[in-house]
Amino acid sequence: MKRTTIIVLALILVLALAGCKDKGGVGDINVTPDEGNGQSASEPADEPGPVTEEDDAGVTDGNGADSGAEPSDAQIEAAYQKADEAYRWFTMGVMPLAEDSVEYDGLTYQRVDFPGITSFAELQDYLLTLFAPNIAAGLVSSAEMIGNYREFDGVLYALAFDGVPGLEYGDTSSEIIRNDDGLITYRVTLEILGGENYDTVENYKVTDMTYHNPNGKWVFIWFEDIYYNG
Repeated sequence: MKRTTIIVLALILVLALAGCKDKGGVGDINVTPDEGNGQSASEPADEPGPVTEEDDAGVTDGNGADSGAEPSDAQIEAAYQKADEAYRWFTMGVMPLAEDSVEYDGLTYQRVDFPGITSFAELQDYLLTLFAPNIAAGLVSSAEMIGNYREFDGVLYALAFDGVPGLEYGDTSSEIIRNDDGLITYRVTLEILGGENYDTVENYKVTDMTYHNPNGKWVFIWFEDIYYNG
């Protein structure tokens, strides 16, 4: 019964994030760079930007390197992997959890066990190193609304859940596209399998994420779970 409740909460969260696309709000956004008429990520001038290692996501922690310089392909790939991991904390799984737990409303919440993140505020600060503010805020607010993450005595806890892609999904490949307008497209192509044993590639799903430095800090301004079919 508990696992059914957790799965339902996870599905509701995915739908809540996806619904933000149509409402001009926050969360899941699927707009390709060349459409030019999608939702814009508006970032205040004093909003904290990404804080990552130089060899990781193409930006620095303020120790002198030029965070506005265009990142290398390796840095973009590293940034995507970190962003994809974090995004799936809200769509297909949960953050790493410790053993200690709290019972609330018939459900067992376990303490989040991730370096530097012990509260919703610290979680959002971390997400801001990866995503534009509207996406980061949307992920946190949706999690708070659904209740799969909660704070108890100022400490962040979450419901254990480990979603996995369906059998119809195969391998992925990626491509980095540097556009003339300064936007960088990170394109993921996902195999769609078919056949009796799901061993035949029947189609492909292409998802574009957009990487940009709207305020001198490189973050993803459009992002989507590649397994979402909404």
